[in-house]
Parts: sequence; C-alpha cells; structure tokens
Amino acid sequence: MKYKNRVRSRISNLKDPKNPNLRKNVLAGAIELSRIAIMSAEEMASDELKQLRNVLTQEAIREHQMAKTGGTTTDLLQCGKCKKKNCTYNQVQTRSADEPMTTFVLCNECGNRWKKAFGTIPGKRIMEPPTVTVSDFTEQYPLIQQNSSFMEEPAGLLSNWSGGNEPKAVKGSTAVAIAVCITALYSVICVVGLFGNILVMYGVVRYTKMKTATNIYIFNLALADALATSTLPFQSAKYLMSTWPFGELLCKLIIAIDYYNMFTSIFTLTMMSVDRYIAVCHPVRALDFRTPVKAKIINICIWILSSAVGFPVMVMAVTKVTETGKTVCMLKFPDPDWYWDTVTKICVFIFAFVVPVLVITICYGLMILRLKSVRLLSGSKEKDRNLRRITRMVLVVVAAFIICWTPIHIFIIIKTVVEINQKNLLVVACWHLCIALGYMNSSLNPVLYAFLDENFKRCFREFCLPFRSRMEQSSFSRARSGTREPISVCAKSESIKQPT
Repeated sequence: MKYKNRVRSRISNLKDPKNPNLRKNVLAGAIELSRIAIMSAEEMASDELKQLRNVLTQEAIREHQMAKTGGTTTDLLQCGKCKKKNCTYNQVQTRSADEPMTTFVLCNECGNRWKKAFGTIPGKRIMEPPTVTVSDFTEQYPLIQQNSSFMEEPAGLLSNWSGGNEPKAVKGSTAVAIAVCITALYSVICVVGLFGNILVMYGVVRYTKMKTATNIYIFNLALADALATSTLPFQSAKYLMSTWPFGELLCKLIIAIDYYNMFTSIFTLTMMSVDRYIAVCHPVRALDFRTPVKAKIINICIWILSSAVGFPVMVMAVTKVTETGKTVCMLKFPDPDWYWDTVTKICVFIFAFVVPVLVITICYGLMILRLKSVRLLSGSKEKDRNLRRITRMVLVVVAAFIICWTPIHIFIIIKTVVEINQKNLLVVACWHLCIALGYMNSSLNPVLYAFLDENFKRCFREFCLPFRSRMEQSSFSRARSGTREPISVCAKSESIKQPT
C-alpha cells in the first residue's frame, strides 16, 4: 500500500518545467511505474527522458496498445480537446466479455485524459474502438469547397459502415455502385456545364449588343463555372481509383480552382444584385455607374479579392501517401492544424455565404418594395418590361446558387462543431449529394439563361442552328426592309449600347 501511494504521489507531482512531457510518457506507458517510484528529481529532468517522447512514434504506440490489450490491434482515437488522432488507452479491465468496459484514454499530444466506454464483440475481450477524426474529413475532399473534405478513403469507409454485419462482397459492391453513380453524375455535369458556359462566354464576346453591364457579370460567372466543371474528370477518376494519381501540381491547381469558383461566383452574384438594385431604385445614377467598362473593372477586382483565399490554398495543397499506400490530395494547415482548419471553415462560411447572402437579400428586398410602389420605372412600358425581366432572371440565378450551395455550407459547419458518424451510409450519401449539388449549380446557370433571357435564347439558337437562323433573318429583313435595326440582338453590327 505504501508503494502504491508513493507511486501516485510521484505521478501527480510530475510537473518538471525542464521536462513537460514526462507525465504524458508515464501515463502512456513509456516509463514503467516501478522505475518512477525510485527516480530522483535529477533523473526526471535528464535528457534521456526528454527523448522518450520523441521515440514514442505511432508504431510504438500501437505496439504498446497491443501489449496492454492482450494482443488485440486497436486504432488511435481522436482527442476531444486538441482534435488530434493520437490518443491511446494503456490498460483495459473488464469483468466479462459480454459487458461494456470503461477505461481511461490519454492524448499523447496535449495530455488530455478522459473516461470512455467501449462495447464488446462476442468471442473477444477487447473491441476495436471506432476511428473518427477531423483529418478523415479533410484529406480526400478539400472543397469545395472548403471544398472541403470528408473521408480519407470512401470505399474503405463504406465497406465498414455496418460494423461488420454484411458480407464483404455486398459492401464492396455498394462502394463501387456509389463511385459509379458519382462518376456518371459528374460526367453529365461536366458536359453540360462546359458546353453551356463556353456558349455563354462566346455569345457575350461575339455579339455587340450582348455586351451590357449585366452580361459582363454573367460572363465572369460563366468563366468561374467553366473552370469548376473542367475539374470534374479528375474528381471522377479519384472516386473510381480511390487514390489521387495526378501529382501535386494538379492537386494544387484543382483545389485552388474550387475555392476561386466559390468566391468569384458569390461575389459576382452579389455585384449583380447591387447592379440590379441601382438600375431599379436609382435609375439616374445608373447611367454613370452601370457601364460595361466599370463592370469589367469590378470583375477584375473580384478575381483579385478571391486570390486572397485562392493563392494561400494553392500553397497549402499537398499530396500525402496514407498508411494503406494510397495518395490523397489535401490541405496541410500550419500547426495547430485543427485550429486553422476550423478557422478556415468558419471564415469561408461567413465571407463566402452569410455576408453575400445578407447583401443580396437586402438589395432584393428594397427592389421588391420599389417595384410594388411604382408602376413605371423608366417612363416607357417596353423599357420597364425589359428591366423587370432582367431583374427576375438575376433573382432566379441567385436563388439557384443559394439553394445549391446552402447544404454543403451547413453540412461543413455541423461537421466542424458536432461529432457525427462518418461511417453511416446515410451520412456518406448526403455528403456526396451536397458536393454534387454545388457542382450542379455550375451547369444549371446556362440553362436558366436560355429559358429566362430572350437574348441568350436567340444567341444559343443561332449558334446551334446557324442556317435556320440566317434564313429567318433574311426573310424578316425582306419583310422589314425599312427598318435600320437588325432583327436579332445577336447580329454582328454596331449599334447604340444601352445598359440593361
């Protein structure tokens, strides 16, 4: 009894400033308690003890776990304090194989110690504790957006989500089916998004009367969407191969494009909303502000502002080889990585979603009040109808963006503040659906332009059916030979530019 009390007092007093990791090493089992009981103060502060913590690598920790748990292989746990995947339990005691057992868990990084109850598997005394870490979220899917990040290995997690109750063949087929579905969906989004957005940019650049202030913003949005959809073939290959085979350079480029797309899209939509607010509520001031030249300058400023996030992300993007030998494309934050990861996600949520959506809501709220109170905004029914039509189109595009991007932002914030079961099939499916919904917005915008704007509809028709469009224009020109204006807004002639 005296010996045990002596050991307890020695452990509780292990607060040597020269060797702050001594208590961690003792609790982790690197230093035997019998030796601590006979140690002197000089020995506790020696350089030999300082090196013990450095020698205690993950492999040594795993061997120590196996020795303490009777040879059962266990995974490292996640600390609830420092969020690092470096926690072990040094002793497990249980009364029977059928009862849950409680043990103390120790974090080898910060020294945090807490109780944890593990269940048991029939026929085994020790159950392998589940591995749930922040790094599992961040290594495979840098996101989108905060392109962000969820599982280190989707196929592996899907094969273990049910706790081992399903046959391996069934679980493997489920993982393959989900990978194939994601690839098929990304292929459709890529084809529609690339073709549609390139067509939008072609229409704005090619035709003179399409170069209005609103269409200049639409060009910027289409450029960001086209870049985002161009990354989908690489994302699909990553899902199918369960690894990143394209090297670190493409890893940096694709993650940067994801963040650029996120910020440039929402900033452009915010400026489009401000532009519509000025056109509707301040028509006189709009004559000076709403010009194509100023719209181009604003677009350049948007890309420069987005570079404040896109460039650091490009620097932090790296490739990493996991323990299973697979390569992942991920963001490597400075230490403490869990802190900067959380700060990044919260900042992206605030500045790429909350603040822009708040500005957009205020602008459209004021516009709705203005449109309800005034019948004629510009003094002409034709101009007023055109103004309302463009405002409605911008509103629908903004609403589509918010609907498509809200789920992924909410999911990432919930994942950041609350621990969720990442091995649950429903959680995994919802995560993939949220990511696909964000990419789907990039291919949805050209479809909305074609349905909601007559000018874009004519340009799309002339591009896809050039011979039919020429015949229609020639017939209308003969019928209306007295008019000077071309029939189609997509005609390649110089005319007076009117900001719309």
